[in-house]
Amino acid sequence: MTLYDWTMMDDLTTALKEKAKALGFNMVGIVPAVPGKRLDAYLRWIDHEYHGLMGYMARPDRIERRQHLPAILPGVQSLVCVGLDYHTA
Repeated sequence: MTLYDWTMMDDLTTALKEKAKALGFNMVGIVPAVPGKRLDAYLRWIDHEYHGLMGYMARPDRIERRQHLPAILPGVQSLVCVGLDYHTA
């Protein structure tokens, strides 16, 4: 990537984070669209049938999506994750 590409990406990241904050999210991050670090633990959890009555968690299409994110959105490279800390007290 060129310096221009990095600058454009940095500008986009900043704009996305600012927009998320403006929408009321107090946590925002951008991560690579790769399987999670704990995917193996999740798969073992499913193998042990710890998902109980939540059968949708063990469906082959759901597992495929967790292992290969482009199955959900072809060409995906990054994910924007937001969080909202809601105080109930």
